[in-house]
Amino acid sequence: MGCSHQGVHFNTVLRSDEHLLSMLGRHHVLSGFRTYSASLKSLSGDLTNQVPSIIDRPIYRDLFCMLKPNKSYLEFLKAHTLFNVYEPFIPDALCNIEGKEVLKPKLTNTFQITREWRFCKSCMAEDFDNQTMPYFRSAHQLPTVSVCLEHSEHLYLLCNTCHNRDRSMDRIGYPSGINCKACSKGLPITDSYIDEDVSWLNSTLGRLLVGDIKLPNLKQLQAAYRSNLNINDYALDPSIENRRKISIAQKALDNYFDSRLYSAFFSNCDINQGTKKTNTLHLSNIACDQKTIFSPVVHLLLIRMLFCDIDSIPKMN
Repeated sequence: MGCSHQGVHFNTVLRSDEHLLSMLGRHHVLSGFRTYSASLKSLSGDLTNQVPSIIDRPIYRDLFCMLKPNKSYLEFLKAHTLFNVYEPFIPDALCNIEGKEVLKPKLTNTFQITREWRFCKSCMAEDFDNQTMPYFRSAHQLPTVSVCLEHSEHLYLLCNTCHNRDRSMDRIGYPSGINCKACSKGLPITDSYIDEDVSWLNSTLGRLLVGDIKLPNLKQLQAAYRSNLNINDYALDPSIENRRKISIAQKALDNYFDSRLYSAFFSNCDINQGTKKTNTLHLSNIACDQKTIFSPVVHLLLIRMLFCDIDSIPKMN
């Protein structure tokens, strides 16, 4: 795919562990332009909904073309977005990653803090000590993760009153303190529930991010799920017996973890879901749907229940 919008001059550099979109806020602050869109109009037209949970999008390709890194586009995404975390759960039909269109997981809005930019106070202090303008690290943007994996400290969110926390970088800029720059109120902390299962999920997401572990592809994972649960693909076998088995497995998934974990991860737990804790954690979708991208969180929760750890997932043809 060809590149365009290469005339922009950037006023900052991309850090090795920085999320790609993070540098846009710093660039705007340093550019001298009054508006965010004016500072980036020669780079890209993809300037809305700039949240960390999007897997691929045109502005990623535009930044790749502008920065001209000595690596492929896919390697660039793996280094500076959450692509490594989502890759095992992307269906084959959607694996053509070229930056042509927005690619994102389904139901992102039903997860706590996943769309919100987060930062660690200690990481920010280290940036200041190193005379570096603070930035948003990719590891702090992992879906549902509320703790810095390096410092074991709860992450800070942005001021929802002044910034609308999940809005684009035009109102964010960069982490600069634990009080809002606009209203001086203390920034909220991600004071989420932590137990052994949450710690495992956080650690596993962190290891996926840096490439320390490799999962089977989605088709193989789903085959392993169905084999363990002794169920068939719902689309191929809508029989009463198969539906009964899926219903039993759904109930087990809804009650396997501490109830506080579900509330910490999902924003729709208090809504009437019938027999389910949350419609987001829908087992037949996780185990059978091969056309939709679902959050790594729902897959990892099922893996935790069925296999306990990544290493115990059986190899499937």
